[in-house]
Amino acid sequence: MTERQELLAEAKELGLSFAANAKTETIKKAVSIAKEDKAQDDALVEAGGEPTMVGPTEAEIRKQLEAEFAAKLEEEKRKLSANMEVNMMKTAEGAATGMVSIGQAKLKARRDATRLKRVIVTCKDPAKQNWEGEIFTVSNDVVGDIKKYVPYNLEEGYHVPQMILNMLKDRKCTIFINKKGRDGKYVQTAKTINAHNIEYLPDLTQDELDELASEQAARGSISND
Repeated sequence: MTERQELLAEAKELGLSFAANAKTETIKKAVSIAKEDKAQDDALVEAGGEPTMVGPTEAEIRKQLEAEFAAKLEEEKRKLSANMEVNMMKTAEGAATGMVSIGQAKLKARRDATRLKRVIVTCKDPAKQNWEGEIFTVSNDVVGDIKKYVPYNLEEGYHVPQMILNMLKDRKCTIFINKKGRDGKYVQTAKTINAHNIEYLPDLTQDELDELASEQAARGSISND
């Protein structure tokens, strides 16, 4: 068996599962953490105790996450709209002197928001451990709607609009960790972490872009419409 196959076998025994394109290093880290947790629980049970599970229910966690994300999204939209309004006022002043038009400023804002960055996105939300990717939509009054499917753990990277990356950087999720209490028992407590890890990769050269376009055209994944 290869190292990856052995890790997947261990993961299955520990009750873990991964997407088909999950990185071997990601699987290795998850298996290591799960084995440590299991060893701690086994030692505690052997000593006559049992882990104390403390924390919100899954439904409560999901509700909390949805509320946090909705509030964060509204705050982002408010800040973005406020910034755009200030920029539009400055642009209007510039337009009066013939320096720049509001239309040009809107075009620049959209270009900045839709500028593609080549990244590897890793989802750290336990509730989405088996997801291979996710569709995200962001919008504001100036740029409009931007919708994009973002695959997870794609080693060669994927091009994602800057505005969606900005949103992913701010998303949070809740995980549970075992923490030893004063009485010596392990208590499962909630912890908020970043929901995504974003690794930036070098931009593709023009030759690489041309080759990619040819491959996509050959597969029929893009059209000339």
